[in-house]
Amino acid sequence: KDQDLIRNIKEYLAIRCGMQEVYTYPWMNDVYVNAVLQSTDGVLRLSTPPAPDLSYIRSSLLPNLCEAVVKNERYFNDFSIFEEAQVFFDRNYTSPYDSTESLPEQKRHIAGAFASSVKNVTELFRETKGVLECMPRYTHMTGFTFKKEEKPVWADNVVWLNIYLGEEKIGDMGLVAKKVSMDCGIKNLAVMLFEIDATKLQPLKSR
Repeated sequence: KDQDLIRNIKEYLAIRCGMQEVYTYPWMNDVYVNAVLQSTDGVLRLSTPPAPDLSYIRSSLLPNLCEAVVKNERYFNDFSIFEEAQVFFDRNYTSPYDSTESLPEQKRHIAGAFASSVKNVTELFRETKGVLECMPRYTHMTGFTFKKEEKPVWADNVVWLNIYLGEEKIGDMGLVAKKVSMDCGIKNLAVMLFEIDATKLQPLKSR
């Protein structure tokens, strides 16, 4: 059922919400790490990176999504993209198969970006929140709630929400702050981001 749920979420975002699915590399560019995450605590580094500025392995999908926004800005002024992929954390090492090889904590995240130069911030916010609010109903999973508890480091001071499943925080959504946009190289777009820990989502029991 967990596999079905991820499939359902992807179909919901792509077909019902008209978003484009993107695939990015598992490493992150330093420019976007510094702009979006602003800290490399708990982020894994490659000992032999593909390039000097690509040494960090993703602990969040947002830096790479921001890079995708920058690349698409040249061609489109109104688009929405999403990605579902593995993220890695420098903690909780375990060896599931081989006692000599311990692996870091790995999770699956789902993240999306709504970018537009034609819509105002209120419209973008409502669009993003609407997509998230309707997701549980259309994909048959336990519904989540929105609270304002802790601001994501990349978000605007006012326009942001945390996503909760019961009492546990499973994600964030918000408008990318002006300074973060400038540091990423996003010139003329307002961008709303969301990211959810997909391993925490609970599919409804089958009848």
